[in-house]
Amino acid sequence: MFLTDIGGIRESQNEIARRVAREGYAVLMPNLFYRTSRPPVLGMPFNPKDEKFTKRLSELASPLTPDAVERDATAYVDFLGSRPGVKNGPMGTFGLCFSGAVALRTAAACPDRIGRLRNRFQIFVGLRWAQVLGLALCCLAVVD
Repeated sequence: MFLTDIGGIRESQNEIARRVAREGYAVLMPNLFYRTSRPPVLGMPFNPKDEKFTKRLSELASPLTPDAVERDATAYVDFLGSRPGVKNGPMGTFGLCFSGAVALRTAAACPDRIGRLRNRFQIFVGLRWAQVLGLALCCLAVVD
């Protein structure tokens, strides 16, 4: 499961998902911000000094309470697991920046299904995933 950064689903995130899929993985990239917006979710340049921008970030993030993330995580894992061609076994989740916390909560909510998780912008550990995703930094936490 690929969880986008705060910018949501857009071409750069689609490209990451395609890279993972080319390696033979089934990829689910949900719109984490469906309660607030359809993609594109930001609709403005990334500028943390802009009050309008920071207000929008708050609008996107505030509905993602721990309970909401847990409900969503369970639904995403169930959906992905039900797809034809998806093997029965541990899944992985990868969170970029903002969604690293969502990846952790997903693993906590579905410990019987999530075998590995990854969070970019932490310490480098998972060389293979960093190569697949073209990332300089990647974190691997084995949950099982």
